[in-house]
Parts: sequence; C-alpha cells; structure tokens
Amino acid sequence: MEEYKDRTILSAILVALFKANAIQQSIVSTQYKFSGLNIEIGLNPAMDMKFTKVSG
Repeated sequence: MEEYKDRTILSAILVALFKANAIQQSIVSTQYKFSGLNIEIGLNPAMDMKFTKVSG
C-alpha cells in the first residue's frame, strides 16, 4: 500500500480488495461459496460480492 499511496485509484482498488478478502474470510457457510467481486470506483464507490449456492 505504501508504494501506491500517491496513485489514488489504484490505492482505492487495493483497499477494496483487502476489505473484500477480510469479509470473505469471515463468512463461514457450507451452503454458499464466493464466486465473484465487482468494484465500482466513482463518487459513491461500491463493492459487490457474489456468492453461489452449492448444490448437493
């Protein structure tokens, strides 16, 4: 993070990825698995984590 502190957009993406990873690691479910991540950078940044139901 220190290396990219002057690159605003890249820094924001890295922060979002670290937060998404922490959230994903904290979710324990045998019914759903992590399947994707969307990051929107703008006036209102957003992060959308996708999970799919495990069949079986």
